[in-house]
Amino acid sequence: MNGQFNAIDYAQQLEAAGVPQAQAEVHAKMLALALVSCSASRADLAALGEKLNCRIDSVKQELTNHIDSVKQELTNHIDLVEQKLSNRIESVRMELSARIDSLEQEIRHLRKQLYWMFGIHTALIIAVLVKQFFP
Repeated sequence: MNGQFNAIDYAQQLEAAGVPQAQAEVHAKMLALALVSCSASRADLAALGEKLNCRIDSVKQELTNHIDSVKQELTNHIDLVEQKLSNRIESVRMELSARIDSLEQEIRHLRKQLYWMFGIHTALIIAVLVKQFFP
């Protein structure tokens, strides 16, 4: 398609359809004027394209900044969770270590009791045997 309006051709077609010449010329002039005032020039389109490109670049930068911000927030949150987990693990490790130390202490105490009980038991058996064989 050519894209250009031919006012003379338009007026001739109106005349061929039965419109008086003066009316056909006025119609053609008015339509040409309307088309010119409503159409965009190449410069207008280029300016609009440049404006759109600037806006796209701006939105792209905003999105990049937002993504970076969210990434930083997530990194901070992950670091905080890691720190809490590390603190909790250390707390549990210390608690378990204290419980193990307590159990070791209790086992040492029970071992001493067993040694004493075994010694007393052995002494009683020896005393019974001595009494039995040496009255």
